[in-house]
Amino acid sequence: MKENLENSTENILQNIAEDLSAINGTCTEIKESQLNCATADDLNNMGTTITSTVTEKVDEMQTSIETQMQTVNEIGSNLTTKVNDLKTEITNKIDDFTANPPVQKIEKTIRIAKESWQVYLAMFIAVFTFIFFGATTIWQESRI
Repeated sequence: MKENLENSTENILQNIAEDLSAINGTCTEIKESQLNCATADDLNNMGTTITSTVTEKVDEMQTSIETQMQTVNEIGSNLTTKVNDLKTEITNKIDDFTANPPVQKIEKTIRIAKESWQVYLAMFIAVFTFIFFGATTIWQESRI
């Protein structure tokens, strides 16, 4: 009975070890399947998150590009207008410079200089003196 007891104890221990090994393998398979399932769900969630983030960034970039294109178009049209105005102005100036014959407007203005009052005063005094001496001479002659 001792042998049976020893055999049965070894068999029981061996059966327990095999059962534990099977349970361990099953637990390992369950863990792996849980990890795989969690990884697949995480990948799906991450894919959705990445897709939405990329979509938002692309929309922001598209809006920024449209705004920048509008600004560049406005600057281009303003620059074109200014260059055309400059071209027209330069053309007009060159045409005015090279006109055959050049047109000149002549204005004649007669003005009395500020210092000319002295000449008029001298002439007035001379005429007045001549008249005074003439009148004095005539008066003296008539008295004699």
